Amino acid sequence: MKPILLEHADSIRDEIERQQKLLAAVQRMVDYISITGGTNMEPKLVKKAAFTVVGMEWNNKSSEGGIPQLWDRFVPREDEIQGKLQPDVSYGVCIPGSNGDFSYIAGYETTGEHMPNGMMNFTVPEQTYAVFTHTGSLSRLGETMELIYSKWLPLHSLEPSQGMDLEVYDERFAGPEDEQTQIDLYIPVKP
Repeated sequence: MKPILLEHADSIRDEIERQQKLLAAVQRMVDYISITGGTNMEPKLVKKAAFTVVGMEWNNKSSEGGIPQLWDRFVPREDEIQGKLQPDVSYGVCIPGSNGDFSYIAGYETTGEHMPNGMMNFTVPEQTYAVFTHTGSLSRLGETMELIYSKWLPLHSLEPSQGMDLEVYDERFAGPEDEQTQIDLYIPVKP
C-alpha cells in the first residue's frame, strides 16, 4: 500500500507543479494586460537619417485653432510642394520647445529647394526611433501616445530621448475618424 500512496503523492506533486506553472503564465498575462491596456504594441527600432520637411506650422502659444485645423489648411495646398521624395507619405513633426512651447509641422519630405508662400522648411535631425502603429480614429491618438510613454517604452526597456516625435501618414491612412486608419508613430529613443 505504501508504494501506491507514494506514487499517488508524486503524481499530485507533479500536478501541483504543472498548475503552478500555468498560474504563473496566467499571472504574467494579467500583468501584461494591466501594463499595456490589453493592446500588444511591439515597436521596431529604426535609425532615420536627417531629412527636410516642407509644410505648414502650428504653435500652441501663437497659432489659432489646433492641429486638425492646420491639416485642414495644409491638405488643399499640398500639391504646391515640389520635389517630394515620397509623394504618398506626409509627416506630422512634433517639436518640443522650452517653457511649454510646442510646434507641429504638417508636411512632406522634400529636397527643400522650393518653398511655397506661407510654408516653411525644417530639418529633422538624425535620430533613432521606436516605431509604433496607431490604429483607429485620430481622436484616440493622445491615448496611444500616453500608453507609448507610460507603458510600452518601459515594457520594452526603451528610454525616450530628446527629439521630435513623428507621425507618418501613408496609404494606410483612411481618414481621421476611420477605425481602420493606421499611422506610424516614431518616438525618439536612446540607442
